[in-house]
Amino acid sequence: MRKFTILLAALFIMAATALADKYPIDSYEEPRVGDTPPAAEWNALSEGLHATWGSRDVLYTIHRVPKLTETTEAEITAWRGERANLEAVLYSKSNQGNLKVRFVDANSKVVSWCKANFLNYVITDDYKSCGTHNMSLLKWLVPDVIDQDKPHAVPACETRPVWCSIEVPRDAKAGEQKMTLQVLDENDKVLKNLTLTLNVIDRTLPEVANQKFHLDLWQQPYAVSRYYGVERWSDEHINALRPYLEALGKAGQKVVSTIMFYEPWGDQSHDKFSSMIQTTKKTDGSWSYDYGIFDKYVNLCAEYGIKEQINCYSMVPWDMTFRYYDEKTKKNIDLKTTTGESEYKELWNNFLDAFKNHLQEKGWFEKTCIAMDERGEGAMLDAYNIAKEKGFKMALAGNYHSSLNNKLYDYCVALNQVQNFTKEQLKWRKDNGLLTTIYVSCADTEPNIYTNSLPSEAAFLPLHAAANNLDGFLHWSWINWNETPLTDSRFRLFGSGDTYSYYPGNRSSVRFERLVEGIHQYEKIQILKEEYKNDAKKMKQLNALLAGCKDYVITAEECADKVNLLEDFLNGKEVKIPEVLSGYYKIKIDDMHYAKSAANQTKWATEISSQTDYDLFQIEGTKDACTIKLKGRSNNIGPDHNKQLFVDQTASTKYTIVDADNGKVKLKNNGYWVYVDKGTFTWNATKATMLELVQDESVAEEEHTTLFSTLAGGMDIPPYRIPGITCGKGGRLIASVARLVCGTDPGFGQVDCVVKISDDNGKTWSKKEIDVAVGDASLINNKKTPMQAAYGDPAVVMDREHNEVLVMAVGGCTLFTDATTNRKNPNIIAAIRSLDGGLTWQTPIDQTEDIYGLFDKGKVMDAAFVGGGKLFQSRVVKVGEYYRLYAALAARPNGNRVIYSDDFGRTWKALGGANATPVPNGDEPKCEELPDGRVIITSRTSGGRLLNIYTYTNTQTGEGCWEKQTKATMNGLSALPSTNPTNGEMLIVPVKRNSDGKQMYVALQSMPTGSGRNNVGIFYKELTDANDMKNLAAFSADWDGFYQVSSTASAYSSLDLQADDKIAFFYEETLTKWGTKQNPVSTSFPTGEGMHNFDGFENVYVPISLETITNGRYSIFREVNRGEFLKNYFNAVVEESTLSADEKKVISKQVAVLPTQPTIEQIDAIYAILMGKVSADKWDGKTITFSNVQQDGTERTLYINNAKLEICSSSADALGNKALFKCTKQASGKYSFYNEASKLYMIWRAGNNYGYNNNAGTLSTYNATFCDWDIVDASDTKQNTFYIVSKRSNGTTDGSIVVMATGTFDSYGASVGWSSNYSNLFYISVKDAATGISKTQVAEKDGNGKFIRNNSVVIRKNGVTYNVLGHRL
Repeated sequence: MRKFTILLAALFIMAATALADKYPIDSYEEPRVGDTPPAAEWNALSEGLHATWGSRDVLYTIHRVPKLTETTEAEITAWRGERANLEAVLYSKSNQGNLKVRFVDANSKVVSWCKANFLNYVITDDYKSCGTHNMSLLKWLVPDVIDQDKPHAVPACETRPVWCSIEVPRDAKAGEQKMTLQVLDENDKVLKNLTLTLNVIDRTLPEVANQKFHLDLWQQPYAVSRYYGVERWSDEHINALRPYLEALGKAGQKVVSTIMFYEPWGDQSHDKFSSMIQTTKKTDGSWSYDYGIFDKYVNLCAEYGIKEQINCYSMVPWDMTFRYYDEKTKKNIDLKTTTGESEYKELWNNFLDAFKNHLQEKGWFEKTCIAMDERGEGAMLDAYNIAKEKGFKMALAGNYHSSLNNKLYDYCVALNQVQNFTKEQLKWRKDNGLLTTIYVSCADTEPNIYTNSLPSEAAFLPLHAAANNLDGFLHWSWINWNETPLTDSRFRLFGSGDTYSYYPGNRSSVRFERLVEGIHQYEKIQILKEEYKNDAKKMKQLNALLAGCKDYVITAEECADKVNLLEDFLNGKEVKIPEVLSGYYKIKIDDMHYAKSAANQTKWATEISSQTDYDLFQIEGTKDACTIKLKGRSNNIGPDHNKQLFVDQTASTKYTIVDADNGKVKLKNNGYWVYVDKGTFTWNATKATMLELVQDESVAEEEHTTLFSTLAGGMDIPPYRIPGITCGKGGRLIASVARLVCGTDPGFGQVDCVVKISDDNGKTWSKKEIDVAVGDASLINNKKTPMQAAYGDPAVVMDREHNEVLVMAVGGCTLFTDATTNRKNPNIIAAIRSLDGGLTWQTPIDQTEDIYGLFDKGKVMDAAFVGGGKLFQSRVVKVGEYYRLYAALAARPNGNRVIYSDDFGRTWKALGGANATPVPNGDEPKCEELPDGRVIITSRTSGGRLLNIYTYTNTQTGEGCWEKQTKATMNGLSALPSTNPTNGEMLIVPVKRNSDGKQMYVALQSMPTGSGRNNVGIFYKELTDANDMKNLAAFSADWDGFYQVSSTASAYSSLDLQADDKIAFFYEETLTKWGTKQNPVSTSFPTGEGMHNFDGFENVYVPISLETITNGRYSIFREVNRGEFLKNYFNAVVEESTLSADEKKVISKQVAVLPTQPTIEQIDAIYAILMGKVSADKWDGKTITFSNVQQDGTERTLYINNAKLEICSSSADALGNKALFKCTKQASGKYSFYNEASKLYMIWRAGNNYGYNNNAGTLSTYNATFCDWDIVDASDTKQNTFYIVSKRSNGTTDGSIVVMATGTFDSYGASVGWSSNYSNLFYISVKDAATGISKTQVAEKDGNGKFIRNNSVVIRKNGVTYNVLGHRL
């Protein structure tokens, strides 16, 4: 027995020795990799031990003589309760043996609160990224491990840093204290003395428990059990954890990291995370839970002050697997599921019910969060809805999602995501006691806390949080040790050192200590901010220094400068306050030229322009590091590969502003100067252009007011959407929205209309919302729901002369897009009226039949609603008591319609008649009015707006005609309209151009930009002459600029001109998703099937000056002489029109007598002369020619020669009868093209012998299969072009005539073909059948023929006929 006992003991000793060799704790062999010491460098060093103060910002290389100026004296300043750090360096070319270091006071007594420890080197490399770590990268050594308090060898030709940590006692006397860092040999002989002067200032940091900084470093207790070779959660494990938790608690850690189910993070840790709560499914199907380990760990952390918050991981693990023990099978079961599955909900409903009871018993429930890491928005919302029902708080470290902003108690976003929060969101979170923090991860190169990061980066991160008004910092791993943490910081995944910043053996790191240092500076900032509220000068200085820490794009070297400068200031030292630039600037090149963005393919070059044409640039930061952006854009100006500067190029470009002579500056970036070369801004290595930055103080940040908040609500409080704003009599502003009681659009349940009122230009608003119309959900049924059930998508207008207000709304409960919504069960149109300026509202009136009936004898509407936002009231047309109202309808089929009313919405008429469909492809529309009274419809579409213009010939009776819809894409501007569109508003305002005082008008159009519903802003276009507005094509093209209002999620918007000449802008910002609700039992959902979202926006009002919107180009000028403007406009139209001399005389007389405010009758008389007559069918019975056009502008004509269809470069006039085709509309509704000269019909022809009749392209007898053609408008691709489609030789497949760039035929399908190599687009010209020309041909002018048709002058351009206004005939 004794032998057996001895054997067991020996085996235990052997095992312990092996473990200690594998996982050393107290003593270990420091690694050596990389270059050998350079002999010449060390031989040049003087004999003996060198001891000097160094820099805590430098990573001294082990085998190199440190590059520094030796000094034996140092001075630091600190607050009471602060941990201040500095670094000493020892080195020698000869072996110094084992040395010791210690701090002593003037009496040579050891100073217990001043620690000096040697730094050990650990292996790192240059990898700073996510994914698999390439272990073959070059390795090097970094001094990061703060060793235990013990002697250390200083061999020959090696540098040994010493980390000094001064923990200033909380009762220390203010003033100067002297102490000495002694370097001793093994016999305690003092070899070197380094003097330190500590200046304790009369300020005290708060106790750790009272610190405001929210530190959340995730713990990994299982790494400790593995490394120390002890059973998980044994007493030995607990004791091993204690020193680490003590160190973490002293740093200010607030959060306990706990695990609810096995391994929430998949494969990203060296040690698997086992659950702290044992979940068991019992044989009877019920669940039981063992909280023993969870309680033990929470209590253990509390012993060391880590007790403010408990985060429990995770309801949404990385692999969506949940392990529990199954009593029936006596096995662990891994349940793999998704957040939408019933088994997921069952698991978590049971778990959270029991967990809540346990937490409440322990008194921990209020500080517990269900926490997730980098999970998607959808899964987070699913989990939130379950947890919220139980009353749990939730935490996430991940990307920003506006829908989560109001839901998460603890929201930690990635370093580059902070900018996605609006100021209002951050303020709301702080005001409501919610935590907002940042984290760095493997995705962040710098700043970070890798072992290959510079030390100052760790200190910078808390300052970055302070500069952005955030609460703290999170990192995913604190002691997530790899297999060799003391010697090699690399891991199979992620950057070096990413998995831990505290070492075995209770060794801290330089990274961790610098992070703590930054936390202490954060605390100082909070204290001084409060104190400086009464010291404007100091507050300005502090804010200037914080401005340098606000941007996450910063180099490691810059971090050190920012940290040290700010720390000196916080410690009361006099520092040079950086000059802060914040605002909008003109960049002046010389007295005649400014910087301006200019179109260049898909980018925006920064070029010079005239003095009167410039862009404003937003400059933020300090002179030594600032960003320069085109006003309203999110990215900075940066270079392309040719060193040409472009706006919106990069997020990481920073500039240094170097002062030059005469108040001018030079801009430097990344070692290059900004240089203007031949009118374009470039980077240049040697040459710089002197520039002047001229601040435009007229452009200021406007105050945003949230009038209706979804964020402040919840699942039991309705969200809000569809903003509209109107300015009426006396300047009263009325803002309307839909209160979504059901949580979403009309058709899903109850919706109400509400308004708020302002009588002081938006400075103050109604304290409470005013009900316009309140729905009644109890009326909803699946037979036919009455109007009174809901009132959604309001469109509002207040009369400018009366106290009347009108709201048009969608009534009832039918979905616009649903097939069950039809003429017999339509979207109901409700009209609600106020006679006292919006204070009280009359009973809603059902106008459905009155409005639908307008189109019953024409193009019938199955479903329709008035586009929400603002109804438009004419400024020009007044028939009777009221100015005319226009309402644009979203309708199906056949798209948008426009109705008008001359009695303020009591009765309506169809503009253009029952068959008028001005925007057949339109979605939600609005209306506006040109200065001459023509009506514009602007409709929602992807990537722009669909537009059309209605021209009156008799305004009183409404007679006139629409043009053909055109898409305005706003190409050539600094932003592009969103591809996920919403409704917006058009507003045309009278202005004065500030460069020359010229009176004119400006059109404004609001909408989101980019790929989603984001960055709502206002596009603008100058209306100065006929070229800007003579027809739809002119109005749609060449918009002049864009102003971005929102920099986050934003959607619908409305705008009007206020009485104080500001633009009232009312828009949706920050989508808040609360959850989902069951659909109602209705005609659209007969059994109530399905769910709908419960979400909405902040509905934000902001008054914006036109100067701000247009970069100072224009100012509102209500006194514009409209008559004079129209005189110039009409005279230009007449000049272009080539009217006969007699007609010119008549129209010129009418134009000449236009008064300052022309009447509608005067305008009608002019347009009656200008408007040509439109034939019943555009092509039928006409003789036409076909001219193919290529992308390079080459034109070729179709003609018949020797019984074959040919193409050549000769003009149709030159080819004569061979190129003339008689167009006849056939029974199929298609057209045949017959050449009288050859007695042949045109049929499809290809490049090879693919066409019918041996590919001749002609047929002698009519055959509908091959002779009938579709003529398809291709103007969206190229203005005024068409392509023609018939059948190929098989008689079934469609084909179009396509011509190669070389002038030969080829094959193509029934769609637009338009590239540099080929084109199937044609100009189609109408000719006189007998002569090939019109009845009377006048002289050619600028390549465009002018003709008389039906005794009226018309214009021929590119093969298309127009009246003199440019309306296509």
